[in-house]
Amino acid sequence: MIDDATRFADAVFADGAAERGRAAGMLRAEMTAERHSPGWKDEALEWVRRYALANEGFHCEEVLLMAASFGFVAPASPRAWGPVMTLAAKQGYVLSQGPRKKRSAGSHQTPAVWWKSLIYRGEPRQAPDSAPTLKEEVAR
Repeated sequence: MIDDATRFADAVFADGAAERGRAAGMLRAEMTAERHSPGWKDEALEWVRRYALANEGFHCEEVLLMAASFGFVAPASPRAWGPVMTLAAKQGYVLSQGPRKKRSAGSHQTPAVWWKSLIYRGEPRQAPDSAPTLKEEVAR
C-alpha cells in the first residue's frame, strides 16, 4: 500500500528537489561565511590542498581541526566547507570516496564523505605560511 508520505517522497526526489535543496543550502552557507570572513574560502581551499599533500585520505572535519590548530578561523557552520571540498575536487586535489564513519570521538562514528587525496606526497603537515605555495610546487 502506498501512503501519502511515500507519494510525497517520490515526487520530491523525482524532480531533483533534493539536489536543488542541497545546492541552495551549500550556497547559503558559503555566502554567509564569506559575509562574515571575506576571502576565507581561498584560505580554506589552501588548507585542504596542504592536508591532501600529507594524507592519503581524510574527512573534511580533520582539515578543519588541523587548520584551527594553526589559528585559522573558520565560519561558524561546518557546512560552509561543503563548497570548499567541492572546489577542491574540481581542482583535482581530492576525490569523494563516499561515506565512511568519522574517526573523532565526538562524532560517534557518524558517516561523512571520505576524501581520497589525488596529490598525496606524504609531506609533513605545515602551517600555510611555511609551506610552499602551489606556484612554488609547480616550479619544482
